[in-house]
Amino acid sequence: MSNKQITAVRGTTDWFDQAMILFNAISHKIIALSDLYTFQRIKTPVFEHAELFSRNLEHSDIVKKELYQLIDRSERKLALRPEGTASIIRAVNEHKLLDQNPWPLKLYYLEPMFRYERPQKGRMREFYQYGIELVGELDELDYLQTILFAKKILDTFNFDCVLNINWLGNFASRKRWVEQLNQYFKQYQDQLSELSVSRLDSYGVLRILDDKNESKKDFVRSAPTIHQFISLEEQTQFKQLLEQLDQLGIKYVYNSSLVRGLDYYSELVFEFILANNDQAQSTLIGGGCYQNLIAELTNKPLKAIGFALSIERFISYLDDKTKDSLINQDQKPRYLLINLVPNKELATLNLSQKLINHNYQVYYQHKLNKVNKAIKYALRAKFTHLIIMGNDEWSEQTMTIKDLSSQTQQTIKYKEFIK
Repeated sequence: MSNKQITAVRGTTDWFDQAMILFNAISHKIIALSDLYTFQRIKTPVFEHAELFSRNLEHSDIVKKELYQLIDRSERKLALRPEGTASIIRAVNEHKLLDQNPWPLKLYYLEPMFRYERPQKGRMREFYQYGIELVGELDELDYLQTILFAKKILDTFNFDCVLNINWLGNFASRKRWVEQLNQYFKQYQDQLSELSVSRLDSYGVLRILDDKNESKKDFVRSAPTIHQFISLEEQTQFKQLLEQLDQLGIKYVYNSSLVRGLDYYSELVFEFILANNDQAQSTLIGGGCYQNLIAELTNKPLKAIGFALSIERFISYLDDKTKDSLINQDQKPRYLLINLVPNKELATLNLSQKLINHNYQVYYQHKLNKVNKAIKYALRAKFTHLIIMGNDEWSEQTMTIKDLSSQTQQTIKYKEFIK
């Protein structure tokens, strides 16, 4: 038998201690905001039929290079989900949620996702993604509400971000644009990276535009833009959206190279990027509209818009003050209970249960019967208070409670304590 230590798989995280507290605090705040914006939670399986992703994201890096795939004992091709939207829309169609609910359908999720990519700051192979999906007969006001919700989340965690925005057009417009881009970039194949060359002759050519290295090249900056191919009606629609953002006082940057990494986007795409930060992974929230995925999976001519964020990336960019505030917010006192009197063990156990029944966080450590040792233990285990039960406390039905922060203590009647 090997003595080699088994560790966590590269690109995964064990959550515990303060990191777990931080994860829970962020999750709870985002879920509370979801409730305020009247979204309903949905959960989908961790794995799906691989076809769900290969059919709808066939040109994306997620499917080409990052998808975790497996074949089960029944020879079915399965995949760990790399993102949430395709699974959500599959569930919407399968369970006829659009037929059973008023439109727009408003859903959110908070689930682990899996992508085989190089682990780095804010980007892991297993990561927790929060996202929303709004499905129905949508218009610009629905788009604006979605952007406002994303901004509200960022404001809640004190992030200073810049909204980058672009319009990718409808399917027909984008198809013409992609064809022109492929012709254009073929002239510069010898100046493109191997990865970019592999993206030619597909929708993947769009990723050349926002590649962190390619986007610095003059010929990439001079590439045809979508606005040369969209209709006058679409141009007017986008212009009105920008004017409405101005009226709402939402600052934005029009970014013609913003395309997002998933094939199904059309019309509006947006990202909230950390201000004054030149790191490649500084996008905190990204999203946009999609129609073809809805039509493909539901056979309904509807629109949808959504956005997503990574909890890990949020944590990696939180400032220390916000982290401390999140860790310490709503922290209830934690009580370590000890008994100093022989033959009172069951009575102490019963006392601990009574306190728990009154919503106190209590642990009875029956192996400690010395106050000094109990204090050391309590501090190491991050208890805030020590409850001491000695002869006097038992006979007078009181408890001596020591505040481990201030080192003060008081003796109080049990009945008064639980009021």
